[in-house]
Amino acid sequence: MNDNTVPDVGMTIGSGEAKVPSQSWRKCLAKALALAAFCVHADVETVDGIEWTYSLDGGKAVITSALDRSSGIPHSVSGRLAIPASLGGRPVAGIGDNAFCDCCELVSVEIPEGVETIGAGAFRGCVKLAGVSIPDSVTAIRERAFENCTSLIEVIIPENVRSIDNGAFRGCTALRRVTLTNANVNIGSTAFDACPNITCEITGGLDLRTADKLPASLSSCFPFRFPPLKIPAFSVIMHGVCAGGNRMRCSCRACGPEIW
Repeated sequence: MNDNTVPDVGMTIGSGEAKVPSQSWRKCLAKALALAAFCVHADVETVDGIEWTYSLDGGKAVITSALDRSSGIPHSVSGRLAIPASLGGRPVAGIGDNAFCDCCELVSVEIPEGVETIGAGAFRGCVKLAGVSIPDSVTAIRERAFENCTSLIEVIIPENVRSIDNGAFRGCTALRRVTLTNANVNIGSTAFDACPNITCEITGGLDLRTADKLPASLSSCFPFRFPPLKIPAFSVIMHGVCAGGNRMRCSCRACGPEIW
C-alpha cells in the first residue's frame, strides 16, 4: 500500500460495520476543524450583565465589543465599567479596535492588569468618559484610542508604554494633566492635538544629570507652545538649571530652543 494512501475508516453502527471512504472522511474532518476554529476564535461571554464579544490571539482574549444585556443596544455600556481580566478561561490581553467606540454614557473604565494593547479607536467618542485606569502591563496605545473623549481630565501613562500613536488623545479638550512615568516613549506628532490646556508631568526615565534636551518624541508631539513641565523626581531645579548644572531646553517646533 502506498504510504500516502489513507484507508477507508471503519465505523460500527448497530450490529454491523460501515466503511466511510477516506475522501469523505477528509472532507468531514476539514469541516469539523474549520467549525472548531470559528467557535474558538469568536466567542461571547456574559459577565455582570455585560455581553462581551472577544477573539483569540495567541491563546489570549482580545475584546471586540460589549453589549449591555438590559438594553440590547450595541455600544450601550454605561457608568463605571470594570473590564474582566479573563474571558472563556483565557487572559484578556487586548482591547480591540473600536471596541467601545461611541459609548456615550461611559463614565469611567478600569482596564485590568494583563492587557497589553489598547486598540485603534477603542474608546473614541466616549464623551462622558472622565477617568481611565491604565495598568502597568500596557505597552501600546493605538491611534485615536481616546480621541474626542471630551470629559477626560487626567491620564497616567505607565512606564511600560512604548508608543502613543497619532491622534490617541486628539480632541480631549478637558485634559489637564498627562503623567509620563517613563519619558522614553514614542509619541505620535498628533497624539495630543486639540488639547489646549494640557500639562505634561514626567516622573521617570529622564535623568537631568545627563540630559540637555527633551527626547525628540516629547518635544515634537504638541502643535502648540510646549506646556509647563514638572519633574518631581528631581526637586532641585532653579532657573532651568538642575542640581548637576545641566540645562533643560524645549526644542518643540512652536517655540524653538528655549531655556526653562
